[in-house]
Amino acid sequence: MVKLNLKDNGMEIDLEGIEKVLAIKNRLFIPYEHITSVDDNAEKVKAYLRVGGTALGHRHYDYGRFLTNEGKGFYIVKDKDKAFAIHLKDEPYNVIVIELDDNASAISLINEKVQKHE
Repeated sequence: MVKLNLKDNGMEIDLEGIEKVLAIKNRLFIPYEHITSVDDNAEKVKAYLRVGGTALGHRHYDYGRFLTNEGKGFYIVKDKDKAFAIHLKDEPYNVIVIELDDNASAISLINEKVQKHE
């Protein structure tokens, strides 16, 4: 299970259960100032090499660290067709590709928090 918690100073992504095991990580924290953009087109982020984590199948089950066309990336995805991308600066990862139950609401809420911190 993946939980997105929007705090006052940043976004926290908690991984639980099988996601935590597959990603080899249990939590990410990103300050809003480090988010450059959020979009629903995760397709433009191409993973080339798994660095740590799990990749099963062509379009399904990517968890963990990958090298991408945008640099270092972190994936938390069961189905790439249902994922969105969070683009970052000044972080260990250049992009986080994530899938949640309600991506549209998450994108909207993250963008609101980022705009407040600009």
